[in-house]
This record gives sequence, C-alpha cells and structure tokens, in this order.
Amino acid sequence: MGAVACHKHGTQGGPHCCRHLLEAIYHTSAVVNYRMVKTDLGGYGDFLQTHLICEPCMEQYRLHEGDIVKWLTEEDAKRFPWTCPVCGVCLREYEDSRKSAADEGATAKS
Repeated sequence: MGAVACHKHGTQGGPHCCRHLLEAIYHTSAVVNYRMVKTDLGGYGDFLQTHLICEPCMEQYRLHEGDIVKWLTEEDAKRFPWTCPVCGVCLREYEDSRKSAADEGATAKS
C-alpha cells in the first residue's frame, strides 16, 4: 500500500495500480478488469506489496493472478508494469460503480 493525496478525499492509502487501472478509476478511460499480484520487496518473502494490474498489462508482462514478483531482480523488473498508489476511497467507488452497472445490466436482461 501507498499513500496518495487525493483531490476528493485527502491523503488516503491504497494499493498500487497499473496506469490503465488508475485512468479507469479516475474516470479518464473505459472500465478495465484487473487481477492482483504481489511484489517481494525484500527478496525473502517477508515484505509483500499488493498491486492491481489490468488484464492487458497482465498479458503483456506475462503475469498471472497471485504471482509474487521479486522486485529487486533485474529480470523480474522487466516483467512488471509501472504502478502508483490509488486512493482507497476512489477504488471503492470504482468497484461500487462497476457492481451497479453489472446489476443494472442483469436487471435489463430480465
């Protein structure tokens, strides 16, 4: 987790996200699906950081849901997209809006 100075919610903690997911959360791009991976910051498995990575980045960087990437090795650094922390409140709002849209879609099909 990292902290971000959100213009709507003040300083908030949240997971690191790839740029595509950040753009979707902050409404500057279309909705994207994402998966969770972790980085091993110390190299010994004792300090793991969660990252939310969109499906296109997962494919491009050959990542899989639940992967643990050793952050400090050059080989794994090439396998990982740029990430930045997101406001946790904005992430929850994004998830709520996705759920609402899915519920509305299911209701419309009924």
